[in-house]
Amino acid sequence: MNARWRINYRNLGKLPKLAWLAEVDQAHKTVDLWHGSSVECQADWCVEGVWEDDFERGNFHLVENFFGSGVRVEGASLLFSTSVAPVDRVVHVTWKDRCYVSNSLVQLLARTGARLSFQHDYGAETFASRSGIHRYPAAIRVEHTDFREVYQEYHGNLVYEGGSLPRSVRSQPRPFVSFSDYHDMLLRTLEKMRANYSSPRRSHAMADFATTSTGYDSAAVSALAKSIGVRQSFTTAEDARADERHRESGLPVVEALGLEPILLRSNSDEVGPGERYFLAASIDGSEIVYHDLIGYIESRCQSAVVFTGYYGDVVWSRAMPSFRDDIRRKDVSGLGITEVRLAAGFVHVPVPMMYARNIADIVAISNSAGMQPWSVPRDYDRPIPRRIAETAGAPREAFGTTKRAQVFYYNRPKNKLLEKEFFAAVGRGLRTTRMRLELFDILRDLDFRLAKWRGSKPALDDRLPSRRSLMFVWA
Repeated sequence: MNARWRINYRNLGKLPKLAWLAEVDQAHKTVDLWHGSSVECQADWCVEGVWEDDFERGNFHLVENFFGSGVRVEGASLLFSTSVAPVDRVVHVTWKDRCYVSNSLVQLLARTGARLSFQHDYGAETFASRSGIHRYPAAIRVEHTDFREVYQEYHGNLVYEGGSLPRSVRSQPRPFVSFSDYHDMLLRTLEKMRANYSSPRRSHAMADFATTSTGYDSAAVSALAKSIGVRQSFTTAEDARADERHRESGLPVVEALGLEPILLRSNSDEVGPGERYFLAASIDGSEIVYHDLIGYIESRCQSAVVFTGYYGDVVWSRAMPSFRDDIRRKDVSGLGITEVRLAAGFVHVPVPMMYARNIADIVAISNSAGMQPWSVPRDYDRPIPRRIAETAGAPREAFGTTKRAQVFYYNRPKNKLLEKEFFAAVGRGLRTTRMRLELFDILRDLDFRLAKWRGSKPALDDRLPSRRSLMFVWA
């Protein structure tokens, strides 16, 4: 009979609240697990997450809708669970006679001494989840004396098998035939999740919040969150200093839904050293708009749940996708907060990703005759979230009129001390100067604009990784 695994917990106060790293010793059937202060730890499992069943059962590895990450001993098996939403990942590497697994790329690199390379552009690695949940490029290139890659995993369970971690997809496709069918399933699942994160069996109380903008998706998610008892929502206060694409306020929607607003600054120029966490997740644009949200939760909550509308632009669109039974993305928005959420101490729940494998049925519902009263005559038209939000009390004119951006694209840290550190580190790593980097960026930008005007490919040899890749490596 196979021996049972044993987890040895190591609470390290300096780690981010919800970060964990497991060191697996096959020979002794032990897992040394270092974790932050708000990770829930039981004899046979630990978790930073919420799911659609009783908390005390610890069966996050069995249910379909699990958000966060966790470790579970199940008989003679050892499992690592990832979020159903590909905005969070688990990373791992086998080194010498141990396997290292973590919910943080930063922690895995720190523990093993591996480093990312300034010479390599990490576009393919950080955009991996755009390839869907069935097949994606898992390897992340690193510099280390003993290995050259670590691996990232999304959406499923990893089952430890003597040094390897094969992944199984936990979610299932299912039919939806009407709006009520789909909407009722979302509500039932969210109600079960609220019971889970409100459980008195948890060692760390979890607050809950929605996020609201003037877009379709967050308005609908805020309405759904309100229906299960969430009382507060983060929203931006309109700021004349912000550029036009980011200048907005979801305050009218929040008030119409009867939620209590927590105002965030839409201008992201005044940021602290925590900006590094926002840049350490991917090379895509920074979601620094959540800077104040991070500070609020970190300072006031042991842990929290934050409901968002990520992926609503795909699954709630009226455009039938070219794929079926998959979760493929246009970008990797949401991944940008996968490191900083661990530091703040919250679990990210992007509601549109629940049952998103059934996208063909959901889009068919959007285009059905019964949804016509919630369809508007413009390109920006999403009947499902409009029906959810309007039915909950949001006025038609208050949301879903103009598409606004929540992701900021920039080429240097906004925090001045971090900007200085960044250019110094890149200068050492590439043996170049800040002036040369700035000049190369100017030339590359001019080359790109000229190629776009001509309708041709850029002519400049792109010998350096993109600036955003350099920021990712440095962070």
